[in-house]
Amino acid sequence: MIKSSLSEQEMSQAFTKALAETGLVNSNDTSLVFYELDFLSARIMDLQNQFPPETLHALAIKANPLTNVLSKIKATGAGAEVASFPELYLAEKAGFTAENIVFDSPCKTKAEIEYALQTGVYLNADSFDELDRIAEILKTVSSKSLIGLRINPQVGLGRIKSTSVADGISKFGIPINENRERIIEYFLKYSWLTGIHVHIGSQGCPVPLIIGGIRKVLDLTIEINTILKKESSENTISVFDIGGGLPVSYHPGELLIDAENYVAMLKSDCSELLDGRFRLITEFGRRPPRHGNGLLDADANQRIADIVRIELDGFDFADAHTPIANRRLHIEPGDILCGQHQILDAHFFVATEPP
Repeated sequence: MIKSSLSEQEMSQAFTKALAETGLVNSNDTSLVFYELDFLSARIMDLQNQFPPETLHALAIKANPLTNVLSKIKATGAGAEVASFPELYLAEKAGFTAENIVFDSPCKTKAEIEYALQTGVYLNADSFDELDRIAEILKTVSSKSLIGLRINPQVGLGRIKSTSVADGISKFGIPINENRERIIEYFLKYSWLTGIHVHIGSQGCPVPLIIGGIRKVLDLTIEINTILKKESSENTISVFDIGGGLPVSYHPGELLIDAENYVAMLKSDCSELLDGRFRLITEFGRRPPRHGNGLLDADANQRIADIVRIELDGFDFADAHTPIANRRLHIEPGDILCGQHQILDAHFFVATEPP
């Protein structure tokens, strides 16, 4: 069974080894990020084993914009989801091939669209206007890109309003309820439009809400393909991007759904997704690396060699004013981090212990 997190002992050993290894930490370094690469690879491999083998697992670069780590992700056969032009640059720099990059930005410029089409990356349009811009560019640009359309299924909010994007009004995607007929018209209009995209939200969205949103867009997709075949259109929808959004744990001992059970729910409620008629894309972000990484960060005017604190997901805490030479690192669950909008539970902290 795939493990959900590194143990306290594994975390402690990783930090201690990093600090002790000659040449790894410079005496003037003020921060140190570490990843347990075997853990990360195992989490990605678990996704690959649970989903159909042709599924593209495009990990969200926003959740992990470190090119050295991205290159390790690329080596597993996973892809990259990019939500901005700079993220597209990072994906290319890390070595991802065009067909394994999914470009999802909701506000692409014409120049960015043209570059993406020339490069051949997978492109998810976010609006009717963007589809029309793509059509105009394709009049003069030859492209191997596959192109999809993001739909807002309007199934409601999760626990965190700012990261829920499937309510009645959303900053992303075309609302399905008011635009069903127009969506169908655009698939009839543009023969190069062969994909569909849905993403319910990031963190705080219960799995039944995610599944319900996918089901609603799947019903529309099946309807569109029936109409396209009836009209003898050149295209049908052959790619279904289910997004990401599976919650990760910020609470010690909290049990969340794993990949095996998530796929089982998809098979139960959205069986058509897994019967071979679509190629699937997933866009998990924090899910694969979560609980397999950490950051040592010194005070502003200190060095790692002198003082250490732990920082996770952008929140720092637990100043430890004991020189590392006189202490042993030990990481345990339990401390609470307070962010601007919500309280998150950290899973590790530094505690002073005798050597």
